[in-house]
Amino acid sequence: STLRSGTEIGADKWHRNASTFYASVADGARRGVGVFSDLEGLVTDRITARCRGGDLAAPLDIAHSLLALQSFGSTSPVRNELASALAAAQLPDGSWSRSIFYFGGPKELFGWASEALTAAHAAAALHGEGRC
Repeated sequence: STLRSGTEIGADKWHRNASTFYASVADGARRGVGVFSDLEGLVTDRITARCRGGDLAAPLDIAHSLLALQSFGSTSPVRNELASALAAAQLPDGSWSRSIFYFGGPKELFGWASEALTAAHAAAALHGEGRC
């Protein structure tokens, strides 16, 4: 219902990112959660709109979006765009910049991020495209 209503951004107080939400739904579909499988078109449309709208700048967001499309088995041409953007975002030392993955604290004033987490998700996404 959250996805269908378009309120996925910020729907979870810990993981506020839409790309994380899409990757979670797609992974659930891949694991056999039937209701999540029914959301493939909607998730693909949302990822495509975010990609084309320039709303996927952080490498972790790009990786999660690409992983979501892969989990659904999507053949969307946006997969190539995401993979190219992710490969281009790799830093000279082989890492990717970090972005907040998880928020915490009584007032959620801080977030956790790591280059290692981003690199792991980016490498997995690029591997899924045969680019790693």
